[in-house]
Amino acid sequence: AVHLSNMFNADYRLEAVSGKGVVRNALFIGGAKMPSLFSRYSDNTKENTYKIQDHFVPNVLFLFIGANDYSNIKNPSINNFVTGYIEMLHKIVKDYFIYADQGTKIVSICDIEFNTELCFNVKNAVKNFAYAYKYVYYVEIPQGTQGKNETGCIGHPNARGQRRMAEAVYESVKAILSEWLI
Repeated sequence: AVHLSNMFNADYRLEAVSGKGVVRNALFIGGAKMPSLFSRYSDNTKENTYKIQDHFVPNVLFLFIGANDYSNIKNPSINNFVTGYIEMLHKIVKDYFIYADQGTKIVSICDIEFNTELCFNVKNAVKNFAYAYKYVYYVEIPQGTQGKNETGCIGHPNARGQRRMAEAVYESVKAILSEWLI
């Protein structure tokens, strides 16, 4: 998100919490899931302590979430994950995009190389959610994007890997944001 925002010379707010998923956290990590963390300053504060509309209404929100749900011995069921992802999108629009009629865009990004089932399910959730909210998009990071020495802790992309991922989706995101780019 940082590299992609920088490529568009855009301000950003980053919400990144290790191990948190949409419906299931990675491995044996307990606690809240990501849908409830968007409204918190940190993992250990109460919900609704951070209200994005009190600070700014974003033009675009990039979601790169779901991999932790698929970092377990058993993946969540398709229905469970897709339903949870759709509920998360509804929560984001309801809680944070009070000015949704202004066209705040939600771009869900998925790395096909990590897990094809995950990306299929994210794409399915976005497609279904688009009936309720027209400004939601799916963008896929193509296979072969990650090179050698571009991962860090537990397979997470390092700075170079994140930059390559941003470069790989830049044109797709540019097309989505084209009305703002003059």
